[in-house]
Amino acid sequence: MTDAHALAAPAESDRPETEPLHAVVVGAGLGGLATAVALHAAGWSVEVLEQAPHVSVIGAGIAMAPNALRALDVLGLGDDVRARAAVQGAGGYRTPGGRWLIRTDLSAVAERLGDTFVVLRRRDLVDLLLARLSEGTVRFAAVVTEVDPGGDDRPAVVLTEDGGRTEADLVV
Repeated sequence: MTDAHALAAPAESDRPETEPLHAVVVGAGLGGLATAVALHAAGWSVEVLEQAPHVSVIGAGIAMAPNALRALDVLGLGDDVRARAAVQGAGGYRTPGGRWLIRTDLSAVAERLGDTFVVLRRRDLVDLLLARLSEGTVRFAAVVTEVDPGGDDRPAVVLTEDGGRTEADLVV
């Protein structure tokens, strides 16, 4: 994840200073929501188009490495995630008879990288990301049928199955 300031508007722009750049993010999975949060934090107007009719969280949990926690720190969510997560400790794999095949101790990871692996309910992470977005930012049941990337002289255009048409400065 890049620093939110790197996503700020270019210095040379025909857009009035009061009008933010507009981004359309296709998909409200973890990556799409995190991208929307970062763009929103950088001052962009953001719209997330999700084909599902409602928030759908697949999978019970997610393990996050130190680099994922650092990315969440940039988004301002790292402490919230750590507060809800469990630190992943020692573990490994055994044969059906109980003999160890491999053992892991994540204390070395924490010592080298300054953070450890954590596990969190996927739903908790989705809820934290959604809470950083304004009401109505995510539009459900919006099936994207076409994206025109635009050009130097025209914006990108996103078309949806219901006949919707959205112009954007950026489509992710």
